[in-house]
Amino acid sequence: MAGHSLLDGLVRRDPDPDDRRSTLVRITPAGPDSTHHHLSGLDAILGIVTGVDMISELYGETEATLVYDVHTSVPAIGTQRTAEHLRRADGRIDTIRLIFDATPWHAGMQASTRP
Repeated sequence: MAGHSLLDGLVRRDPDPDDRRSTLVRITPAGPDSTHHHLSGLDAILGIVTGVDMISELYGETEATLVYDVHTSVPAIGTQRTAEHLRRADGRIDTIRLIFDATPWHAGMQASTRP
């Protein structure tokens, strides 16, 4: 979803220095100024989520990892297994990394935006 034109100029893609197979998506200075775009996208996703089942929670002093299933009402997406890694710095969440297979979302998003 980070390739969507809505995010053009709002995020930057960088190679992950720890895993050359991955790309890190970072918010640019213009990103925080576009909260209305983020919130409208969040509304769209929340509109199709029918439930979330937590599978695992792992906590460290400055990080947490969550693994959960997101159930959707869109048959092309179905249930999405997701891992989320959060890092804290200076008393606030500094980094959130979501790991999931975006393939089913591409078809689901295309179907939802067709006239």
